[in-house]
Amino acid sequence: MANDSLQIEQSEPAPGVLLLAMSGAILLGPDSERIESMVRSAIERGKRAIVFDLTAVKKIDSTGIGRFISAFHMLAKAHGEMRMITGPGLVRKSFQATRLETVFRVVPSLTEALESLAK
Repeated sequence: MANDSLQIEQSEPAPGVLLLAMSGAILLGPDSERIESMVRSAIERGKRAIVFDLTAVKKIDSTGIGRFISAFHMLAKAHGEMRMITGPGLVRKSFQATRLETVFRVVPSLTEALESLAK
């Protein structure tokens, strides 16, 4: 089960942009609660652009999806933006099935995420 735990690495790939690179599973429980806490903290520190790299996420459930909906609303209230980097796997399929890829800006790479935020 240790391999399924959610790991989150933070970095700043461009000025004012927070990258949260995630791996493991985004499921019901305290691990995924950190997503909302990290977004709230970033907004409090003045960050208005967050990129979620989900290419290494192996599992996601409805609670995990809900964490990103919450993050989206927090950023919208703060006049911020978010981008989602996904591969062709489960996370992308989950966003397609829930039609959230029409709400979230889903991109295939960090380069494209940064370019779209710079516009």
